[in-house]
Amino acid sequence: MSLSQMAVKPRPRFQKRIIGYSSDRVRLPFYIGVSTSKGRSRPISLRLPNDRSFLVSILISGPSGSGKSVTTRVLEENIYLEWKVFGHNWRHPIFIFDSKTNYLGLDKPNRRKRDRYLLSAIHPKWNIKLFIPKDFIHPYIPGYVAPADRRKILEEMKRKWEIEDFWGVPWRHITDLAHLGTVLKVPGETLWVEDLRPAFDKATLDKTLTFRDLVKVDGYLEKAAKRIRNASSRNAALNFVERWRKNRYWFSDKNNLVKYLEAPFSVNVLTFVQTPEKVYFNQLALLIALESLMAKLQESTVEMQPVIVIHDILNFIGEEKPFRKEILDALKRLLAGQARTLAHGYIVIIETQTLDLPKELSDPKKYTIHIKMKWKSQSQNLAQTSGFIGGCADVHDHFRDFHCPDVVIRPPLTSYTV
Repeated sequence: MSLSQMAVKPRPRFQKRIIGYSSDRVRLPFYIGVSTSKGRSRPISLRLPNDRSFLVSILISGPSGSGKSVTTRVLEENIYLEWKVFGHNWRHPIFIFDSKTNYLGLDKPNRRKRDRYLLSAIHPKWNIKLFIPKDFIHPYIPGYVAPADRRKILEEMKRKWEIEDFWGVPWRHITDLAHLGTVLKVPGETLWVEDLRPAFDKATLDKTLTFRDLVKVDGYLEKAAKRIRNASSRNAALNFVERWRKNRYWFSDKNNLVKYLEAPFSVNVLTFVQTPEKVYFNQLALLIALESLMAKLQESTVEMQPVIVIHDILNFIGEEKPFRKEILDALKRLLAGQARTLAHGYIVIIETQTLDLPKELSDPKKYTIHIKMKWKSQSQNLAQTSGFIGGCADVHDHFRDFHCPDVVIRPPLTSYTV
């Protein structure tokens, strides 16, 4: 059956179920490639836990150029296919945090000659064309990249990176004004943060208060700053409010990233511009994006299984990165299942070049699945195979206690950039 003929109802071979086993517990096996161990080839598929409320964590590790991003794309395609086959029984909004435009090409089939040859020779049952409709893909870029000429810059971003719109930082999810003060370069010698925090916390709970009302001249926050008794703290707080007002263009009352959270399927991307002058901005934006996403997931009662993808996590939690401790804390809570509810769990996919990570994230056995990418020369079986065969990995499914070395990862069915 071709992909274009797939209906949202389960295929006939999935209709024979155990009595009492609900239809929404049937999952699509995630075909990722072929095993070459023990001198024979056999297809390898990941079988994720059937419970929708389960937390699935997937770690993809390996050296640069070994195929981590391509393997992540293979998983994203399988997630799309699962929704396409089973429909609303498996709703999968995908959230991607990325700094290398790995999302480009999702809306086009893969036409690379090398990949088509590999699919036909090694993965013949998957030598098919696939693309995700463009209406499902929503890439955003933080608003601070365009302090002026926003319309012109957005048009350029749409042409170059297919950006849908700017992403405004949702101000209600700022957990600490000191973080924002650091980015805005407000002197931190005084206790202005402690003096201003009660008023800000109260403002975040007022659903009728807009961001414009918060930071405008004689607005909510400025009036609160003027009530501070200590002169040094009062001047520092007023300085903070003024700087925030000048940088208001990269904040928003709503979070566009979760706009399609309750859609049956969507790909929502927040892509960052990795430049030295934007490091503090990017780190704060990621922290607030994670916090706001978790808060929204905790509030949601829709039955679904969201997917959170973090490409090259060391870009954000490397040594001496700003707000590293706070981002690690958010990731630790995310991987502990803080955003789970009875209605939904979620899938977390983390991509990293090395396992030399902070101890909260470094143990591969704590993840549901670990895909360890490697060079072809690292495998005795694959080293004896002539020619290029694609990405290679050892697969460790700790949930089902399934371990398979020397898996040749299939090429993506959608187009991609390197």
